[in-house]
Amino acid sequence: MAKININLDPKTKEQIMKNTLTNQLPIWMRNFARNIPTIMKSPDIRELRRTDRSAIVIGAGPSIKKYKHLEILAKSNYKGVIIATDRILVECIKKGVIPDIVCSVDADPTIITFYNHELVHKNRKKISAVLSTVVDPLLIKTFKGRKYFFHPTFDDMNSLTSLTRAVHYMTRNIIIPSIGDVGSNCWYIAKFMECNPICLIGMDHSEFELEDLGDYKQMKENL
Repeated sequence: MAKININLDPKTKEQIMKNTLTNQLPIWMRNFARNIPTIMKSPDIRELRRTDRSAIVIGAGPSIKKYKHLEILAKSNYKGVIIATDRILVECIKKGVIPDIVCSVDADPTIITFYNHELVHKNRKKISAVLSTVVDPLLIKTFKGRKYFFHPTFDDMNSLTSLTRAVHYMTRNIIIPSIGDVGSNCWYIAKFMECNPICLIGMDHSEFELEDLGDYKQMKENL
């Protein structure tokens, strides 16, 4: 069974799985069923070209604006691989940074808005989308560029009764562990492509805003 390995604390892993099964499983399975015809005729992420180039992974955290990272990157003549989260895609293009890859994991239909933009349509031939098999079917139709698919994790894939294992056997897509944010998946993709080194920008998860909250310290410790 093809998968990308990462070690998580058992309690953290259990809580993620519980939250996923409780809140997300119905829509994930509905989307997956509707996406199967497209998935079966589309490339898996194992077909992404390996490279020894460096990579920059771009998230949508507040530091991206605070430190003007996109403006700096646009002027840098950077020759490595650029991988962006879906939320920051349009902003990247506006600032003159065309990602090689954009990634989406969530089944929420609001993510479609990140792709349904004239700048994305105009640059679709330059950008490849790496999508989980459970994204909204309309997202797949909206983005006209090249698409690669992977399976997110629904439960303990090592269990003989694992749902993740079952859907993997249906389409044979590589499994990427899901830990709650698309930025982590972008990092996995860079690692899978053998990029080295990998730089992360805009991956602070709104930390600057959270510092103003009285319980910020406790929240950070809980993470």
